[in-house]
Amino acid sequence: MRHTFATEQVGLMRIKELRALMEHNNIQRTLRYQKLTLSHAEEVAKQAFKVLIKSLNYHLINIT
Repeated sequence: MRHTFATEQVGLMRIKELRALMEHNNIQRTLRYQKLTLSHAEEVAKQAFKVLIKSLNYHLINIT
């Protein structure tokens, strides 16, 4: 549950606040949650880009 909480909160509060809530001695330990969030955001963006390209190609082919 701590992992889920930290992952969900990383975008909603400053990293120092999250560090205090998680009681981490080292900020690097808290920053790993930020990396998880960034990785997920990057994957979502890649998928959205693929959908956009497909849609644009469809419309370009069907323009008459």
